[in-house]
Amino acid sequence: MTPATTARSILTRVRRLLTVGMLAAVVLPAVSAAREGAPNDGTLSVRDARGVITVTARGSVIGNFAQGRMKIVDPTEGDGTGPIVSGEDFHKEIDEKTDFYRGTNVRFRLIGGYFKLRIKGSGINLSVVGVGTLTLKGAGTADDGVFSINGGDQVPILNFPLTFPLAAPTP
Repeated sequence: MTPATTARSILTRVRRLLTVGMLAAVVLPAVSAAREGAPNDGTLSVRDARGVITVTARGSVIGNFAQGRMKIVDPTEGDGTGPIVSGEDFHKEIDEKTDFYRGTNVRFRLIGGYFKLRIKGSGINLSVVGVGTLTLKGAGTADDGVFSINGGDQVPILNFPLTFPLAAPTP
């Protein structure tokens, strides 16, 4: 083996080690944030909604909307990931705890911690796991989308505000 071949071999091993180390640095926090849900966590699933959705909870949410605006209040710094949003056309930080977003094809997530999320728009899809309250109000069109709580049947979103607790079903 020549010195050049040995150097390349060592360099390849170092690159592999660095790659594995960087992957671990990214994956381990995500795995711990995606911990098993608390026993009293409820779930909400919303598909292709049009109208206004408000969720106030301690837990996690992931979703998107085709067109609309969204306000996120994250009052406790460091109790979760904070808002992670992409695809927005406009973003304004109202204060250190409140952000406003507007756009088309916007994707978002908040993993862990307490948050308040309000979306007004169309093509809203989201999944929530946690404990809190939610309010759904359709836009009054023929099809304002559907929702499901705690894995139940999908129910149409109606044209007046309906507020529900978000919690595990009682046995």
